[in-house]
Amino acid sequence: MCGIVGARGDWLRSRGLEPAAAIRAAVASMRWRGADGEGSVPAGGWWLGCARLAISGEHGAQPVVRRGGRFAGVLNGAVTNARDLWRRLAPGVERRRQLPNDAWLPLLAAERGDVRSLADLAGHHAYAVVDAQTDALQLGQDRYGEKPLYCVTTQHGDRKRLVAFASTLGALRHLGVEVPLHIVDAASWFRYGWAPDGPGWITDAVRVGSLPERGRPWTFGPEREVCWQGLDSDAAPRREAVARAEEAACAITCTKPSRGASTRRPGSACRCPAGSTAAVSRCCSASCSPARLRSTSAPRASPATSAAPLAK
Repeated sequence: MCGIVGARGDWLRSRGLEPAAAIRAAVASMRWRGADGEGSVPAGGWWLGCARLAISGEHGAQPVVRRGGRFAGVLNGAVTNARDLWRRLAPGVERRRQLPNDAWLPLLAAERGDVRSLADLAGHHAYAVVDAQTDALQLGQDRYGEKPLYCVTTQHGDRKRLVAFASTLGALRHLGVEVPLHIVDAASWFRYGWAPDGPGWITDAVRVGSLPERGRPWTFGPEREVCWQGLDSDAAPRREAVARAEEAACAITCTKPSRGASTRRPGSACRCPAGSTAAVSRCCSASCSPARLRSTSAPRASPATSAAPLAK
């Protein structure tokens, strides 16, 4: 587990921050994620930083910088198909007993323009690679979002510009982005083990969220500096998916019988969190109705009759 951060220097200066100091402070705030090394580098119009936890060799360091300084990259997590990718990107290296730092893999793929290798990265990871010559940024995250990656965008008319990213919301505070903690999201995390994705708009011009899609590389550069036009168009389907997941989680919680009891009285252990979404409130009301409780508290079939369909 590491902590990575990146931000555009011009954006930090526009907020009255000195880029090098701001990135160092953001990295230091993530020391709990990676106590084996800290580093930061300028790369084109970007600054990159990493708090590294050594899992692929004690002597590695991040950010990694290609000889000549054109490409720089950071990685949080691990690439589980690293040996196969080394065979593709640097034949011969895969035969080493100790492979180099996994952070080199997205950098080498970006250097070659090998989008296929970036998409083939397996395992839990989040990465960023900057081409200092073209000022292009390659950004990606594992398909299931196991390694966190919060992205900061600013509004430019009807389009958005990526200006920063980090592994933690705490790191973003050192970049001048204060993200409020919503009690409903915190309650959802402790109750269900997950929370809705991203805090959303912090101000009228600054938004914190996730990549438009995980499991694939995204490129941001001068010609794509203002991007993510389709981000808001995905909001409605995403809200619907969140609502369905909330209803499913609430149904499981509200209809689960108390430990050691075969039946449950209507309303027992059936409380909706304060500030619940409409979907959760509807779910709790339906799940805790007397009819629903009678059907869900029916005795289980005995082993002798387990072949018979269970009452739903």
